[in-house]
Amino acid sequence: KKKDAVDKNLVANYSAAADWSVFPIGTILDINDKNYEICDYGSALVTKKWGMPVVDIYQPSKTAMRRWGVKYFDNVKVVKWGDWSKSAEILKPRLKYPHCRTMYNGIQRQL
Repeated sequence: KKKDAVDKNLVANYSAAADWSVFPIGTILDINDKNYEICDYGSALVTKKWGMPVVDIYQPSKTAMRRWGVKYFDNVKVVKWGDWSKSAEILKPRLKYPHCRTMYNGIQRQL
């Protein structure tokens, strides 16, 4: 099974990754009337690279991932904000990675 940033199993069509300086770990998003929880991050998701928030929804296989493809939504709502402090705590030992440093610095502005 695939694991998230805190070594928990990812859940297909529920677990999601994002820039934690935009959506901290534990944030619940409503996208098209379906909830997703931010539990992971990725270097390609750091906002500075894209200019807009990007969310990657975990799919159980490469086939499912290809079938899902790229989707654009304008009706994303935050159901529950996650934990900025926990996000910073998880990222702190990973600051040698540029994307982790970027997210960590962004989170510091939220605290």
